[in-house]
Parts: sequence; C-alpha cells; structure tokens
Amino acid sequence: TIDVLLRCSLDRQNRLHGGPIKYSEIKELENMEMCMNGLAIRMNATFSFMDNQFYHNDIDGNPKAFDPATKEVNIPDNMGSCMSVGASVMSYSTSLNAVRTFGWLGVDSIAMFANPVERLHRMYQRTARECYECKELKDVLTQIKSAEFSDKDGGMPHGTMYNPHDSCTAEMIGHQATNLLSDLSLYNIANDVSFPNEEAIVNEAVWNLREAITWIGLMERMEESVEGFKEVFPWLADNLNGAAISMEHELIKRGDDINADTSFGLPEGFIDESSCLLRHREVDRYTCGTKDIDEETLKLIEGLNMRDLAVYRAAAERFELQQEVLKEYRESLHLQ
Repeated sequence: TIDVLLRCSLDRQNRLHGGPIKYSEIKELENMEMCMNGLAIRMNATFSFMDNQFYHNDIDGNPKAFDPATKEVNIPDNMGSCMSVGASVMSYSTSLNAVRTFGWLGVDSIAMFANPVERLHRMYQRTARECYECKELKDVLTQIKSAEFSDKDGGMPHGTMYNPHDSCTAEMIGHQATNLLSDLSLYNIANDVSFPNEEAIVNEAVWNLREAITWIGLMERMEESVEGFKEVFPWLADNLNGAAISMEHELIKRGDDINADTSFGLPEGFIDESSCLLRHREVDRYTCGTKDIDEETLKLIEGLNMRDLAVYRAAAERFELQQEVLKEYRESLHLQ
C-alpha cells in the first residue's frame, strides 16, 4: 500500500519537475542477495550470508571482515535498483543494518508496524502451502521453537540458529524487531530460538524505533497513519494544490515572507489532476492449514515473538503521541 503511494507521488513529482527523481529499493525477499553480492564485487570483496559480513583479503591473503558503511567506497552507477547513492527516495523491507550498508541511515523515514500476532498469522496464511506444506500453525511453531523445522530447501538450523535469509522461519521469529536492528552482532543472533540476548535486541529495536524513524504508522489504523504521512511529508498529499495552500497559511501565520522565497509553492497555473489516494484493502489469503488461532497457538506465537510484542507496545505508544502532535498542529491552523 505504501509503495503504491510512493510511486504515485514520485510520478507526480517527476511530471511537476520535468525530470526523473532517482528511486531505489531493497527487498529482503527479492533483490537483497543480488544487491549485497553486487556491492561486494564492486569492492573486490565477498559477502557471506552466514554472518552477514563483507570480507577482503589482507596482505597475507587471509579474509578479513570490514564494514562498507565506514569505508570509502566508489560505487559505480550500474547497480540498478540497489543503487541508493544519489537517490532521493528509497523503499526497503529489510533490516536497518542492511540499509546502513547502503548509506541510508540518518534520513527522513516512515515505517509501518503490525500487531505481531496478526502479522504472523497473515504471513503463515500467505505461505502455508509453499513453506509449511499446509501443516497446522501450532505444529509449525512447535517445530521452529524446538529447532526441528527444515526450511523449504530442506535446510536445518545450526544448533538453535535459523538462517536469517530463509523467510519461512525468519518471519516467524520476532521479525519486526529484527529489522529494526543496526548492530550486526545482534542481528546475527536474532534468529536463534534459544534467545541468548533478547533484552539487548529489544532495547536496540525500541531505541531505533524512537530515534531512527521520522514517523510511524500502524497497520490496523491505516487511514490515520497515511493521513499523518501526508501531513509530515506534503509531497505525498492527496492533492498538491491543497497541500500548498495549507503550508502557505502556516508560513504566513508564522510570519514568513513567502513572496520573497522563490523556492516555495507550485508553478503558476499548476493544477494537480493526478491525486494519490490511499488504496488499501484486506485480502483473505487463506488456502490451507490453520484458519483461526486457538489459545495454544497464541501462546506459541507470543513465545517466539516477545521482542515484537515489546516493539509493538512502543510503536502504539509513539503513534498516540504523534496523533496528539497532529491534533495540535491542525488546531493551530484552524483545520479542526
């Protein structure tokens, strides 16, 4: 839903400015491996998905780990959709650690959060046949919790550690919190079902939720969330003319001389005829397996997703604070 809104708004901006605005995306289930390997090749290095590290050989020919985010890297422009250098907008569904690798921390960002129980159930229903051969959800979770689940390629966990890049298992183990991790050492143990350092994982995930993300939304309050995104980032607005009028009123009230600012406003005579409206609908993804969650299954979900429950509580708390900020902002402009 948010990607559709982004693309519509970017298309509108491209028409408005008469030129392409560079857009980049990294998706952990689509082009993540290609992006990481591509970056490694361009640095004459290798990337290991076992420990999510980049390696190059030292003067003795021994592999040595390094962090591209802290290394001067001259990346050419031929990395396609992975190329975030020089991009103005990026969409990602991967960890903050991966985003950091491509230099996208410290930018304005938005993120959506879902109720962990509902999210896991949706993910299971979407992939019940492909990943779990239509097994009941509680049987799948029991196997994952006991480190006895084999992934869709037949791979087993290393001890109690699952492959972080196998979506069939990773999506079941506190995945929203995992994707809020920028610390590589924590990210690398996030799929260990012995949960060796949950407190540190929760602390970093909640800190990044509060400090690394500009504005958040909640899936079950989709319309309110998108309204907030559009007020904080006016280029996402339903209609640019209306957004420009609201901003004009705000700036004049603040005492700014907008007539002296040639960068403010829209081209004379511009009429936004391509409104970017929210188009969201719930889809019943049930094909086989567990349709409804019972108490036993609920306890298993909560046991594997304690970190996500903690992060979601922090997200819900922040969302309410954001709503208060928006209410005060609208009242100051006499919009309520």
